[in-house]
Amino acid sequence: MLSLLVEIQVDIFLRLPVKSILNFRYVCKPWSSLLSSSKFVEYHLQHRIQENNPMFLLKRYEKLGFKVPVVYSIDSASISRSSTSCESINEAVLMEYPFQDKSLRFENLGSCNGLICFGIISGRSTIISQDCSVCLWNPSTGEYNNNIPMAPLFDHHHPCYNVRYGVGYDGNTDDYKIVRLANYGNSGRFGDHVYALRSDSWKAVETVRYSFLLANRSPGLPFYGTLHWLVTTATNSEVMLCFDIRNERILNMSFP
Repeated sequence: MLSLLVEIQVDIFLRLPVKSILNFRYVCKPWSSLLSSSKFVEYHLQHRIQENNPMFLLKRYEKLGFKVPVVYSIDSASISRSSTSCESINEAVLMEYPFQDKSLRFENLGSCNGLICFGIISGRSTIISQDCSVCLWNPSTGEYNNNIPMAPLFDHHHPCYNVRYGVGYDGNTDDYKIVRLANYGNSGRFGDHVYALRSDSWKAVETVRYSFLLANRSPGLPFYGTLHWLVTTATNSEVMLCFDIRNERILNMSFP
């Protein structure tokens, strides 16, 4: 009977939004233990994925020349119900994000399982560089980590502007990882590093020769444990650069 009661509770909790679950953790110790367990977090994530109603974050500037963006969230169902983009914006929810009160600009460096990584742009720069600060943010809970150490500077003599990031999940170690790929201009040098959240450290990984398409600054796309970027090789052929999150290996995938 007790086991059946727990199963019913879990089935109900799985249907609730994250903010409600966070509040229910303070009701009693059994609920706190249940809702804080890694198994329940995994089940809840899989349940949300199966609902097939992803959440989108929209960054926009309210005024011309206004450097600090505002961020809205909106789910796929709301967009589908709206007949025009204006109606969709009306259903969007204004979000509070880290450092919003410090007038810092940021760029999306990748996302995975609802966890968002963004880079803080300092000074007059308009693009992400190799020495930018990196922050992990969970919009559902409002929690964030801005104490991520700076990735090693592979080459101090060549400023690095051709940088790409990506975020992935290693199911084997239950760990999130940030990948930074760096192409040092015309120096012919490359430096790729991976950060593991559990160990709170960066390490260099074996790399291959590639060049980024400057017009495409998109972060790595996670798919089945692998991050993907569109790059060109030394022979100017476009290929898909893949990073295996679990084995921390870089591979090239040619197009059909």
